Amino acid sequence: MGQLNGDFVYPGQRRANQLATLDHLGLFERPLGNPETLARYANPLLAGGTLDQRARAYLHSNCSHCHRPNGLQSDGELPTIDLRYQVPLLQAGLINQPPVRGEFGIPGVLLVKPGSAAQSMLVVRMKTTVANVRMPAIGSPVVDGQGVALLSAWIDALNTCP
Repeated sequence: MGQLNGDFVYPGQRRANQLATLDHLGLFERPLGNPETLARYANPLLAGGTLDQRARAYLHSNCSHCHRPNGLQSDGELPTIDLRYQVPLLQAGLINQPPVRGEFGIPGVLLVKPGSAAQSMLVVRMKTTVANVRMPAIGSPVVDGQGVALLSAWIDALNTCP
């Protein structure tokens, strides 16, 4: 829900918090209360958060629906990584971990290799359009260039394991 906790400009140029609006419309099982007390994630594609906050928000919004405890990967296996925003990076299972689905001919590739997006499987799989390899596996066959650029910059900025 943290990705919806922010202002949105509605028709008629009315600006309001998205969660407050949805709550007002009765779209939640229980009232949410004050959105200021709830998690709020940075917009991955806009200034307004650190590079780390924006990258983690992107991973949460686009990847954590499968890559989390009890989530399912496209092949039905339980995930080995946890990309939810609130999970500390060192506990996410990404940093300096070998890929479990092959190296795709890239020497020294790791899931996330700090300082090297080119040797990070996270970026490699986002950049490909090959079925059963690309991430995300569903949603669109088009590479998200902005997402790739964001995560590449984030990984390149990780000089050492945080």
